Amino acid sequence: AYKQQTSRCITGIEQRHQGAAAARNAGIKQSTGDAITFIDSDDYITADYLQEMISSLQRTKADVAIMGVQAVKNDVVVKKDCESASEELLLNSQEYARKVLRKEDAAYIVANKMIRRTESLPVFPENVMFEDMYYSSALAWKPRMFCFIPKQLYVYCKNSSSVSNTVSEKQIGDYFKVCQWIIEGYEDAGMTKHLKEELLSFIAYAGNRINRKYNELNHIISNQYYQDIIKQLSELSQKVENVNA
Repeated sequence: AYKQQTSRCITGIEQRHQGAAAARNAGIKQSTGDAITFIDSDDYITADYLQEMISSLQRTKADVAIMGVQAVKNDVVVKKDCESASEELLLNSQEYARKVLRKEDAAYIVANKMIRRTESLPVFPENVMFEDMYYSSALAWKPRMFCFIPKQLYVYCKNSSSVSNTVSEKQIGDYFKVCQWIIEGYEDAGMTKHLKEELLSFIAYAGNRINRKYNELNHIISNQYYQDIIKQLSELSQKVENVNA
């Protein structure tokens, strides 16, 4: 509808509903511009958001610009990220990865990023939940520079009924699967020994979250399924622990 109302160059892509990851992958594949950004349909951005991101990429020569986020629930701001920073922060892939794994400054979110389009961009894993968590880490697996912008121009609308907040056996299984892929990705990139502490904390956080979700399900999934996941997380932790710093 918007495409018909404007003279701007907008290309619409139609495909069978396959989830956000498939839609984003299709958009990346057919994109022709210099940079890519994602905006979730239930969030919104300020009028100067895109210009701020573009200016940051041009000024710093970074590969990825990351905007601060303000989380809103029922029209009330409940959280702000990057609020304490007073100036732009330029980080390499390893430094950025630390922020992602520590869940700092909204680094783990995908929708608040503008990424220079290259042939080496990661692909979103399809048919699983938590694809954003995977993609944010995957950006660190190639040498890139990341610029954090100390403004909150991306507005994330918290929705308690969203898919990510709906507890299910698939959610628990997908969460573990994506955590496993993330650990393997850092290993393949040769970054494990440099991020050992952060990866161990990330695995511990994952275990606590899975345990909490399991309890929220009132144990309606099998105890064996839950125990198998916890056991594999423990094995992942031991694998990271055994890497020489």
